[in-house]
Amino acid sequence: MQIGDKLRQLRNQHNLTQQELADTLHLSRKTISGWETGRSYPDINSLIQISELFHVPTDDLLKDNHMLKHYAEQTKLNKKDVKIERVTYVINIVMLILGYVQMFHFGGMHSPFITLFLLINMIMFISHYSNWESFKRKAKLAATIIAFFVFLALNILTIPFNDHFIGHLAKNDNIQNVGMATGEFVLILLITLSLTLVVFFRVKHRKD
Repeated sequence: MQIGDKLRQLRNQHNLTQQELADTLHLSRKTISGWETGRSYPDINSLIQISELFHVPTDDLLKDNHMLKHYAEQTKLNKKDVKIERVTYVINIVMLILGYVQMFHFGGMHSPFITLFLLINMIMFISHYSNWESFKRKAKLAATIIAFFVFLALNILTIPFNDHFIGHLAKNDNIQNVGMATGEFVLILLITLSLTLVVFFRVKHRKD
C-alpha cells in the first residue's frame, strides 16, 4: 500500500478531515491532499509526526517503493546542492578579494568580468544556500541587515582614498563621470553583499 493510501486510511480511522490533520501537523490542507493523491510525499519530520499521532511505526509508513525512490532522488539532489553551496561560498571569498582589487585598481587590474562573475556566483550561492532556517532568529536577521548597511557605509567612505577613481573623475566630462560613478556604486554594492554573505552565510561542514 502506498503512503497516500495509508495516510488516508489512518486519517479516516481516527475520524479526521484533511483540514483537521493539516492543523494538527501545522501544514496546509493542500499539502495533505497532495500526499494522499501521490502528487507529493511527506518529509522525514512529517513522517515522524504522523507516526506519533497515529501510533504507527515509521517503518510501516516507509514501506512504499515510490516514496523510497523519491527520498533517494532527494538525497542525491541535496548532496549536489551542498557541493554547489560549498564551492560557490569559497569562490565568493576569492571574488570578494578580486572585487576590492578591481575597485582600487591594484596592479592596474580592471575587468568588467569580475563584477559580472561576482554577481553570477552570488546568485548561484544564494539559490543553493540551505540554512535559511537560521534567519528566523530575529537577532541574526537584524544583525545581518545592520552589518550590510555598516559595510556599505564603510565601502562608500573609501571612495575619497580611491586615487584611480578620483583621478578619472577629474579628467572626464559629466556624462562619463555619471557612467563611472554608477559602475563604481554597483561594484561597491556587490562587494558589500559579498562581504555580508561571507560573514553571515557561512557554510556548515556536514559529512556526506
